[in-house]
Amino acid sequence: MSPEEAALARQALRSAEGCARRLTRSQGKLAAQFPLSPARVTALPPDAEDDLDAFLKRYEQLVNTIQDELFKVVAIVGGRQAGNLNAAYEAVSDLLAAHEGVRRYLERRLPGS
Repeated sequence: MSPEEAALARQALRSAEGCARRLTRSQGKLAAQFPLSPARVTALPPDAEDDLDAFLKRYEQLVNTIQDELFKVVAIVGGRQAGNLNAAYEAVSDLLAAHEGVRRYLERRLPGS
């Protein structure tokens, strides 16, 4: 791995760590509001709406950082094609679990499900 690649990897890790830290802070700030109902969402005061907006943005940022930055770092750090393939194969169950969690979440919330 080149020094530039190592620097890129460290930066991606710092970026993801910052996103995770801010998401955790938002989650804690909103803990008393959950679980939400449709009626409760519409009755939230403006400051709680702002907190929800921040939570959703931070959630999105962490997902995007994992997807767009950390997975690139995994490819860089792996270095060799066989190593990358083995790591991807070993991570399939985690990836499928993430997909299943998002799928179940959406299935419960989409109309007509």
